[in-house]
Formats: sequence, structure tokens, C-alpha cells
Amino acid sequence: NREEANSTHDSKTCGAVHIDWEKLSRSFVRTNPQKEPLMHDFLTVCEQAARAGGAVLQDWLDRITIREKGPKDLVTEADFASQRAIRQIVLSAFPDHQFLGEESDAADDHALIQVDHEAFRWIVDPLDGTLNYVRGMPSYSVSVALERSGELQAGVVFDPMLDECFKAA
Repeated sequence: NREEANSTHDSKTCGAVHIDWEKLSRSFVRTNPQKEPLMHDFLTVCEQAARAGGAVLQDWLDRITIREKGPKDLVTEADFASQRAIRQIVLSAFPDHQFLGEESDAADDHALIQVDHEAFRWIVDPLDGTLNYVRGMPSYSVSVALERSGELQAGVVFDPMLDECFKAA
């Protein structure tokens, strides 16, 4: 909860949302002796990341700055803030994994040139339904998925307005 996160020294702020990264990294336990991640670990991190991204979106609702990526394609600062929170969570849990977010920057573009198709790759849409979001309408979500060799391993779609989470592995 937010009060708990505010009381620790190992928390960071994404917008005004405080995330306790140390607590998040301890919140999933790898249960096999080789310390290899299990599907449950992937799905747990997937959900944690989507919920953190959703919390960031909710925090940004009253202070949105909109710009166009292309014709009829909007992006907000909330998109980028949500993606940063998601990236922090998944790459803290799995630093050797790749990350592909809808909202890329120069560092992301360089990383995509060196894609290892055998590696695990997180694919993220930090705000699906931007038009609804900027209008204050329901029906927007955060999508986080993990794929390897072109096959999806786990995925989560989280609706932060309704607090509904759909997941599959």
C-alpha cells in the first residue's frame, strides 16, 4: 500500500506513486532449487508490472499532457511514466531479459537492433486506449506480455479503473 511504500528508504517515485522496489523484488519467490524462474514467477512479475503501470496512469489522470505520435495516434506523459515503472519492475526481476515498449526512445531503438530471438522479451503497451484515457472515459488498460522465440509465455491485461486483471500463461 502507498503508506507502506512511503515509509521505506528503498522506494522510488513514478509521478506521485511510490513504489517499493525492494519489496517488489522480494514479493515473488523462486521455488525451484536451481533458482531458475518458473512460469509462476513470470506471471507474478507480469501482474506486478501491469498494476504498477496502472497506478501511475491513475495518478496522472488530472495532469495529462497530450501530443501526437502520428495522425490519430496520441501519446501522453502518462504513457511514458507507466512504461518506466513497468520497465523498472520487469528488468529488476529479470535483468538479462529484453524489453520492447510501445513508447520507445533512442536507447530502446538501439537495443532493438541487437535483438536475440532466443532470449526472453517483455512486450508492453503501457496505455492501451489513450483516447479514452485522455477523455476520462473507462476502457483503457495496461498490457504486459513475455515472449520467447516468438511464442508468448505469459501475459496480463490490467484495467486500473475497474481494478480488473486478466492473465494467462
